[in-house]
Amino acid sequence: KKKPNDDNDIAVSFLPLTEENKRMFDQAQANQIPSVIHQFACESCDRDWWRRVPQRKRVSRCHRCKKKYDPVPANKMWGIAEFNCLNCSRTFKGFGRMDGRSPCYGCRSAIFPTKILPPRKRRKMPGPRRRNQQHSCLAEDCYNRMEPHVPGTECVHPHSRQKNRKPRVVYPSPAHISSGSTVNTYLSQGSLIDSIDELILDDIEEEI
Repeated sequence: KKKPNDDNDIAVSFLPLTEENKRMFDQAQANQIPSVIHQFACESCDRDWWRRVPQRKRVSRCHRCKKKYDPVPANKMWGIAEFNCLNCSRTFKGFGRMDGRSPCYGCRSAIFPTKILPPRKRRKMPGPRRRNQQHSCLAEDCYNRMEPHVPGTECVHPHSRQKNRKPRVVYPSPAHISSGSTVNTYLSQGSLIDSIDELILDDIEEEI
């Protein structure tokens, strides 16, 4: 008998025959399981990754230590952030964290990110390169700190983390505690980019 894969299968033989489980099985067979993209981070291995996971089982395994984790909490996510400045109506991207403010590239107002974006490998576009803005934030240890800074805060930009000899992981994922359910999915957990450090770590392009 084939042993179910932890990440990709549904242990159908262990499920009670209910209408909901039958519908879930049918969706899995048709590859229609609802999915979401989450950030995960393993503190012991000091690595982070993004994964598309089933909506009803938001769990991912670290490929190095094989431990299972829940997603990084939404209010603790970090990485490439999207900012929308209400003061000057400017939209831009830059490294940030959901619980920390960064200055607007236009009016310099201190604003929180709207969301953290899953990293994508940058494609080479024809024509002249777009104007870049150097990263700057209000964190005390930012390599390009803006004043007045906020004491006790830390920058998530890889340059700052490396300069200050801090781990890559800013906020680790909670360890997954099994509920006892064997419901997994056939949905392949598709990795986007294993770490923001795989990106070009120079200044992020501003989008107006």
